[in-house]
Amino acid sequence: MSIPPGPRGPALLTLSRYVLRPEPFFRRGRERYGLNFSADLAGLGRFVFLGEPAALKDVFLGDPAILRTGEANAFAVHALGERSLLTLDGEDHARARRTLIPPLHGEHLERHGELVAALTHAEVDRWRAGEPLALENAAREIALQVILRVVFGLGRGPQTEALAGAVREVMRLFANPLAFMAHLVPRTMLRPTPWGRLRPLLAEVDRGLFRLINARRVELEASPSEGAGEVLATLIRARDAQGAPLSDPEIRDHLFTILLAGHDTSAIALAWVFSDLLPRPELCERVRAELEAVSGSGPLGSGEVRQLRFLDALIKESLRLRPLVDFSVRRLAAPFEAGGVRYPAGITLAPCSLLAHFNPAVFPEPETFRPERFLEERPDPYTWIPFGGGQRRCLGMNFALFELRTVLATILRRVRFAPREPRRVEFQRRGLFLAPSDRATFSPSEIVPARPQEVST
Repeated sequence: MSIPPGPRGPALLTLSRYVLRPEPFFRRGRERYGLNFSADLAGLGRFVFLGEPAALKDVFLGDPAILRTGEANAFAVHALGERSLLTLDGEDHARARRTLIPPLHGEHLERHGELVAALTHAEVDRWRAGEPLALENAAREIALQVILRVVFGLGRGPQTEALAGAVREVMRLFANPLAFMAHLVPRTMLRPTPWGRLRPLLAEVDRGLFRLINARRVELEASPSEGAGEVLATLIRARDAQGAPLSDPEIRDHLFTILLAGHDTSAIALAWVFSDLLPRPELCERVRAELEAVSGSGPLGSGEVRQLRFLDALIKESLRLRPLVDFSVRRLAAPFEAGGVRYPAGITLAPCSLLAHFNPAVFPEPETFRPERFLEERPDPYTWIPFGGGQRRCLGMNFALFELRTVLATILRRVRFAPREPRRVEFQRRGLFLAPSDRATFSPSEIVPARPQEVST
C-alpha cells in the first residue's frame, strides 16, 4: 500500500492553509505533487485528494460499505442531525435516498419554474439603477424563498418570515470561514465565540420546523389530495418497506439538509456566474439573443428554460472553473484500490473538483473561461464533479441547474449592468462552500419593469 506525497508540517497549519486559502492550497498541490496528493488535516485525519479520472471513477463506483461518507461527515452531525442524508451510511443512507429521490427529481420540481421566476422578479423589483448590488446576497434571498415555498409549501405570512429570519441567522454563522474548524474546539469553549450562538439558533429553527411538520400533517390528513409536488408533503406521506412513516426528527434532518445544501449553494453559484459573465459583455448579449430566439417577448416557461443551451453551458463552465465545494469525502472502512493505488483503512479519499476540473488532459486551457466546451460534448461524470458523484451525488443537481437557468435568464431579461473590467476574484470560504471574495458586487444601469403575467407569487 502507498499514499501519494503532499505538504508536510503541523496538521493544524495544513488545515489552516486549506481553510483560509483553498484555491492556492490546491493549485500548489497540483503543481508540486500532481492530480492526487495527501495531507494531514488537524482533527479530521489523513486525506488523499483525488483528481485523476481513473481514481475518481473507482471511488464513485466503489462499494459504499467500504467508502463511508456519513462517517467522514460526522463532525457536522450537531448541525445536520444524525438522520441527514449527508451523515448516514449503508442501508440507512440508501433508504433515505430512496425516500428523497421522487420529490427532489428535477422534472418534478420544474413544475415550479413560474414561481421561481416570479420570486426573482420580486427581488429585482427591490433593486435600484445606479446603486451597487451584492448579487450573492440578493441571490441568497431568492434561494431561501424558493426553498420555503417549493420545499416547505409555505405561503406568505408571519410563520414564513419568522422561520426565514432564524434561517438567515444560522446561515450567517455557517458562512464564517472558521466554522470549518469548529470541530477542534470543545463544546464547552464554544459559548463565547460566534458558534456559541449556533445551538440556540438551531433550536429556534427546529421549533419552527417541528411546528410546520405537525401543522402540515394535520392539513394533509384533512385534505389527502393536497401537497402534490411539495417535498414536505411527500416526506410526511412516505412509508418504509414495513409501512412505517418517517419520524419527525427524520423529516427535520432532511429539511435542514435541503436548507443548507440548497440555500447557499444556489446563491453562491449565481454570484460566480455573474462574476464570470458580466466582465464579458459579448457573452451577456449572446445569452440575451438566445432568450429572444427561444421565448421572444413572451414569458419564460419551464419548456423554454430547457432550450437555453448556451446559458446551460455557461453555468456548467462557471461551476467547473468555480466549484462551490472543493471535495467530497469517503472514509475507508477497509483497504481499497483507486486508480491503481491501494489505500489502507482509515484514510479519507476525497474526490476533488479543484484538481479534476483543472486537468489539462480533460479540459484544454483549464484556466480559461470557455462555455463552448460544454456545447461540444456532455460533461463526463468522472471529470466534471461540482455535485459529487456516484451514489452520493447531490440529489438536487438537476433542480439546482434549472433554478440557476431560470433566475439568471429572468435577471438578464430585465437588468443591464454597468460594465466592469475583468479582474481576478479570489475564492473565499463561506463555511463549507467556496464563494467570490467580492460577493459579486455590480451596479445595475437599467432595470426594465416586469410584465404583469410574470410577477404573481
